[in-house]
Amino acid sequence: MSDTGNGRSTVERALSIARTGTARSIADIRTQLRNEGYDSVEPETAGQSIKVQLKKLIAARLAESGTP
Repeated sequence: MSDTGNGRSTVERALSIARTGTARSIADIRTQLRNEGYDSVEPETAGQSIKVQLKKLIAARLAESGTP
């Protein structure tokens, strides 16, 4: 797993973005990760398990905020 030197892996940061950020899709998360300097974004977020987790976190955050 890659990181930007701050000790957070790509997957950890992706989960954080999904949970607390403004991303509305996995594509949004990937874009933000690349903009933050993370490497290997696609392979790190391509697995079925991580995609399911990210989608659930995004959906929960959007539901909580009342955003459709």
